[in-house]
Amino acid sequence: MNNKGNSKLQVLIERNIVDFKEQEKKVANYLLEHEDELLKLSVGEISYGANVSKATVVRFCKSLGFSGLKEFKIFYQSGSTSVDEVEELDWSSKDTQITELLLAHSVKAIEGSLFNNNSSSFTRAADILMKAKNIIVIGVGGSKIITQYFYTEISRLGKRVTVLADHFELCQIQHNLQDEDVIFCISCSGETKDLADFVIKAKSENASVVALTNNPDSTIAKNADVILKATPENSFMDEENMLSRLSQFSVINALFVMIAVRCGKDETFRNEFDRLSNYRNFIS
Repeated sequence: MNNKGNSKLQVLIERNIVDFKEQEKKVANYLLEHEDELLKLSVGEISYGANVSKATVVRFCKSLGFSGLKEFKIFYQSGSTSVDEVEELDWSSKDTQITELLLAHSVKAIEGSLFNNNSSSFTRAADILMKAKNIIVIGVGGSKIITQYFYTEISRLGKRVTVLADHFELCQIQHNLQDEDVIFCISCSGETKDLADFVIKAKSENASVVALTNNPDSTIAKNADVILKATPENSFMDEENMLSRLSQFSVINALFVMIAVRCGKDETFRNEFDRLSNYRNFIS
């Protein structure tokens, strides 16, 4: 097959060449030879130039995961990170679409961690967590993996962190909250009843609450001292929590470094952190 180096079109074709029939390979070769003109070519012109039928040109586009030449051109022109102009994933999506769109949505979700939060919210959250005598991180269901990650990272800084991830653990500790406790609540919806009840109880005991949620108008957010917003980015059949996890990881990473820098004002801490940490070059 002819090629023009490592162009976007070349990469896309190479990913799918095993699915091409012989006639579709003719279309691929023709487009590679005329890539500079691709956006101007019509189905008829490609058909004539490649010496195939118009139906074959359409089948070629469908083999790449697009409904037709128009959608293929939109994708080609906008690039793989533009997810607004390309159809969403569904049960009939091809591997090419899944790879391109899901990774693009992932990037967008992480970018949302920056654009949906202001720096003052991060600063307030880091200050509250830094001063906490005990950080109680709560999250249930799919949020459990995020609570464990928070525990792993923040406890490396010498902070006392307790993880509560089910109804019974929440009930056992909610009557023993102290003024210097800080609740770090992770909830995509912000409306999980057990978590909301715990946050309301914590506020009544004068504990501070930092909420990491997709929904700043939720019950949990309204009862929090600081709200950090994750990105509710849909990726598949309206499934948004899958990608909001990436946003949550990003927020926790930022908090980890901010708290580390605060702890690092103490030279003894810096020396010990450098000795024990696997991230020796992470903070200079």
